[in-house]
Amino acid sequence: MVFKIKDLIIIQPTIVDITKHQKHKVQIQYVSLLELINNMTWPSGSTCATQEPDGEILFWSAPIEDVSLIRKTTQGMDSLVPKLGMDNVVAAMHFDPNNHFLAIDWQKAVITQKRSTYDWYK
Repeated sequence: MVFKIKDLIIIQPTIVDITKHQKHKVQIQYVSLLELINNMTWPSGSTCATQEPDGEILFWSAPIEDVSLIRKTTQGMDSLVPKLGMDNVVAAMHFDPNNHFLAIDWQKAVITQKRSTYDWYK
């Protein structure tokens, strides 16, 4: 069954086994992580954003290269937090706090903030 919420196509909730002891009900969306965070306010001090297996979007202060490398080498349903550390998390939020969504590319995407033309010249 397919639902349409806020113009985002999602499938029925799926139980995702994050660890052997913890399960979360998340909905996998057919949109990218960029599309999910496109209208979010970018937290000050963050360099990039990723998504966790439970749908939480993390904004990182770590160098983009480090986050990208960890994202590429992290397998399956693993969180990036153990490898990058909570001290590098600037903010954590869900696209919709009442419904946990996963972007279709959550296991690979590292999103960087769009810079204005003014910032580019600095």
